[in-house]
Amino acid sequence: MSLGFDLKLRKLVTSSVARAPADSGFQKRDHVRLPAAAVSITFAESAAYLCGFAPLPRPHCANYLGQACNAHYLYALVDGALYQQYRERQLEHLPGVVVALFSGTADDALAHAGPWLVDATQANEVVLRDLISLEMAAPAVTWLIAEADLTGLSQLLQVRLDVKLPDGRTALLRFWDPRVLAALFQLMAGDQRTEFFGHIHEWHFLDKGIRVWIGRQHADAQ
Repeated sequence: MSLGFDLKLRKLVTSSVARAPADSGFQKRDHVRLPAAAVSITFAESAAYLCGFAPLPRPHCANYLGQACNAHYLYALVDGALYQQYRERQLEHLPGVVVALFSGTADDALAHAGPWLVDATQANEVVLRDLISLEMAAPAVTWLIAEADLTGLSQLLQVRLDVKLPDGRTALLRFWDPRVLAALFQLMAGDQRTEFFGHIHEWHFLDKGIRVWIGRQHADAQ
């Protein structure tokens, strides 16, 4: 995928997971602010929703999506390296529930340390609570709401793993790091946001401890 970024994109990418610092792309952007439309909600509200104990605490779930919330699926995008660091174990593939995005790619050997996608509608409560806890401890979790099933969404995200730099080289884009995701949104022009974010209804993550979200309407904003 080629998004035509300027040289600032170099801060957000790496050609190898093994060389990617934990704070890749965000440490030097201390004053990043998401648009006013990126609404904050409390962690208690979010945790209740993510664990299935309460509906999404904003009217846009039905109004913006234009259909019932149960027509969409909730996923967790997890940094495998940070998961292993904080949990002292690796994420494991579970058919229909947990998949490694590096699986079947050129970085397959590093799948354990790369991004993982978890279908929160199929994972049990113990797994969800563990991921919510990890999110509070490290920049390791992003929550996605999408129409696609696990296979379809994993394929969609795999397409976004590689980007072409202005000098023609291909690099790995660490969008599963919430800090990189926030900076990435700021760097993109309107058409680039649409291409990258527009196929997923909402991305939820913590930005400096504040829960924010990027929705399809943000992707379409010029």
